[in-house]
Amino acid sequence: MAELSDAERRIVEVLKRADSATAQDLAAQFSTRTTAVRQHLDALEQAAYDDAVRDGAGGAEIRAAQDEGAKS
Repeated sequence: MAELSDAERRIVEVLKRADSATAQDLAAQFSTRTTAVRQHLDALEQAAYDDAVRDGAGGAEIRAAQDEGAKS
């Protein structure tokens, strides 16, 4: 399994505790851009953290936010 960056570890921790979170919510919390959060979520997914991203707390909302952002 790939080594996680500090940002990716922080995202995982937030997702474990959150009832829900969108990519925009996470971007605001970490004072970064939504695209940066989406890149980290993609990296987490590739690093076998897909249950934290897809099925974990807030995962559905994050996936929907990513999909909506891709359409814009």
